[in-house]
Amino acid sequence: KTSQSLEAPEDLPRKADVLVAEVLSSSLFGEGILSTFRDAHRRLLRPGAKVVPRRVRMHFAVVEWDSVYRGSSAGKVEGFDLSDFNAFRAERRLLELPDVPKDGSVRLLTTDSVGAEVDLGDPNDPLLASPQTLVREFDLPVLADGSCQLVMVWWDADLDDE
Repeated sequence: KTSQSLEAPEDLPRKADVLVAEVLSSSLFGEGILSTFRDAHRRLLRPGAKVVPRRVRMHFAVVEWDSVYRGSSAGKVEGFDLSDFNAFRAERRLLELPDVPKDGSVRLLTTDSVGAEVDLGDPNDPLLASPQTLVREFDLPVLADGSCQLVMVWWDADLDDE
């Protein structure tokens, strides 16, 4: 059964003291982590229950990385300029980037910033309390001039309170 189909006390003798869940996708929120934890806090966990992971953060940074950018864009092929077709391309998502070359060809144009942070152990965290609060604004302070060719996105997690 999925956690969202469990009932206490039918499936659990009582509300749980601990929740361990692996609903973390490569995009962090893709496997329903927010709805899973929101529902568990509401129906399955006792107040103050420990949850693993405890906190997750999504980071963003803008980079100039010409070889990756060119690898996902149409250009000249056999003398024909196909660059107009870039208007129809699907943006590459969930991209596993190659190793960063050490030759200086990759330039960080902004600082990396946390765009979203969720305390999964706190049912009152704004992202858990209401699904309507998903819009976030954050700053990406500029470090250097250049072409925004890639927005790098990654996440990290704290497994406990410490």
